[in-house]
Amino acid sequence: MSYIRSISCSFIPCILLLYACGHKLGNNLEPIPIWENKKADSVTFRVTVQTMNGTYLYGEYVNLALSLDSLNKGTLVRRTMTNSLGIAEFRRLYPRVYYYNCFVTNELGTFFGSGHASLPPYAIRDTILVVY
Repeated sequence: MSYIRSISCSFIPCILLLYACGHKLGNNLEPIPIWENKKADSVTFRVTVQTMNGTYLYGEYVNLALSLDSLNKGTLVRRTMTNSLGIAEFRRLYPRVYYYNCFVTNELGTFFGSGHASLPPYAIRDTILVVY
């Protein structure tokens, strides 16, 4: 009986040590970049892409970056395609200034538009991006 008691007494600290090591390893994950953070749901930014004559552009990519230099270099936070209404929607963004652009190439030629927006906390911001 004392043999069983000594085994169980030495077994419990081993289990606790393994649990503590596993729990510690689980907490050493790399931090999530701000543009992928599922908790960053305070700002929504919608960009409507249209031509100068008011035609909404479907299926075109809108690029989003943290600085103008990053946008020009192609270092993007996100890239989203416009829907059937010409709207590209970016959700779960942190409040800050974002830079965006859109290149459109079709049978009429190549069009471009760009801009920037300051997004305050808890904002839902809509903007129109005219490509020409």
